[in-house]
Amino acid sequence: SDVPLVVLTSADRTAEPSALTVKSLEGIGNVTLLERPVRIMTLFSTIRSGLRARRRQYEVRDYLVERARIERQLHERAQEMETASRAKDEAAIRTLVKEYVGARERGDPAAVGALFTSDADQLVSSGEWRRGRDALVKGTLASSQRTGGNRTITLETIRFPSKDVAIADGRYEIIGGAGGDRRMWSPFVMTREAEAWRIAAIRNMLPA
Repeated sequence: SDVPLVVLTSADRTAEPSALTVKSLEGIGNVTLLERPVRIMTLFSTIRSGLRARRRQYEVRDYLVERARIERQLHERAQEMETASRAKDEAAIRTLVKEYVGARERGDPAAVGALFTSDADQLVSSGEWRRGRDALVKGTLASSQRTGGNRTITLETIRFPSKDVAIADGRYEIIGGAGGDRRMWSPFVMTREAEAWRIAAIRNMLPA
């Protein structure tokens, strides 16, 4: 705050302000010295100028307060939108994994293939590396046919290295399969394509 001050000084030359007094006034800031006797109009004009300056300070203060309030609201709104968008993406990714498991259980190659990017790959616990969507679909369905059982994948964590990339870690269980019950970890890499999430990579790891 810079309060404007008007100081009336004496016209007596023997009462000139000392250097220390002048320096003190400079430290105060917005000080106007008027030597007496002073004309009324001059005094009024000086006071009006000081009041205008003070009102301008209040206007600037109010503007800064309002700008800070608006910026805070925009920031809060952006955070709310980001949180809502993230929740929507997480729900879409969980749905995608459920669709993947469902398509495998039905043995539907077209439905499985539609969930992956064209260059997707899968490295399974046996060491087989299925590269490309066609190889992945073929190997996935063959594995489901061979082992049987009831498959479930329960996602435990989802994180987003960037806006259009997600990494999801899930517990992969096969209950009642030909080789007995199996429990693994299945990390997924997802990418967003044309506003829809697709699986870009799967890694099956033992043990869970």
